[in-house]
Amino acid sequence: MDGFVVDLDHWRRARRLLPILVERHGLAFFLDENTDFPAPPQLHEGRLLRCVDVAASWLEKRSGRAVDDVGRDSLLGLLRQLLMQRLRAGATANGR
Repeated sequence: MDGFVVDLDHWRRARRLLPILVERHGLAFFLDENTDFPAPPQLHEGRLLRCVDVAASWLEKRSGRAVDDVGRDSLLGLLRQLLMQRLRAGATANGR
């Protein structure tokens, strides 16, 4: 297994920022509207990546350090985890 280094300051800031972005946009923004019942809700990849781009830009401005590919992958994983937790908890499409 290859090791990698994650910027802990970026990680700490991301853990605060991503829930704010999810609250602001709502859960429905991140869902693929082309998924029909009875299939479970699916996340829209393009919207996830746009949110990661916004978060990475903000982190870079706040820290003065670039967010590398490993950092972006970590942001994407953290965002997916957050959204899936909300879906499993029965959050409604408006995200609340």
